Amino acid sequence: MNAFLSLEYINKNLATITLSLVGFSLVIALVFLYGYLSPFDSNLIWLVEYSDIIKLLLLGIFFVATLFFTFGNMVNGWGEAIRHNKPRMMTFYIVLATSLLLYWIYRCFTDKEHLGFNVSLSFIWFFILYFLATKKWGGVMLKLGSVDAIWATAGLFSWFVIVLGLASGYYVKFYSADHRVVTTTDTYSEAKLVMMFTHHTVLYTNKKVVVVPTAEVKKIETQN
Repeated sequence: MNAFLSLEYINKNLATITLSLVGFSLVIALVFLYGYLSPFDSNLIWLVEYSDIIKLLLLGIFFVATLFFTFGNMVNGWGEAIRHNKPRMMTFYIVLATSLLLYWIYRCFTDKEHLGFNVSLSFIWFFILYFLATKKWGGVMLKLGSVDAIWATAGLFSWFVIVLGLASGYYVKFYSADHRVVTTTDTYSEAKLVMMFTHHTVLYTNKKVVVVPTAEVKKIETQN
């Protein structure tokens, strides 16, 4: 068994491993948040304060676990198809991912108004194809003893997360129909709630970003 995966190694380095995972989860949460806020204004990331860190950390842990579970299953399914020589399953994965990649590349040329969103989705499906083809996603779990494999996979994972954040931000900006009526000292109708931090709330209304103090938010209602 790989020395890195041995119980003895884990017991001796439990604090370091735990701290590393917590730190990585926090970084991933900040990377995703930066990507998510960038379609509105990348400077919004500076609104994050120490009081928001715990929430971001919990979000990061959940986010990392969800992504590893989701795409780990995809890679494992691909690996099973190869090991057991299941051409139909292999063809399904290839055709699905390739079709979606080509579709979003096509949208990049035909829908220039939403170019950022289309490019983000193109990159997401490119990453998925890359992970499936090279099994890099499983590198961290299968080759934990290799420092180079860990750094390479962490780097790819970070790029994937920031692109996923960009796609989420562009979706909220261009496509989300979740409009709110937000009452502060003023009233903002047909506003999209981008993010609510401890001391600042970010709204997107009339194609403009509005930042208001969270303490001044009196009511948020869903607009019918």
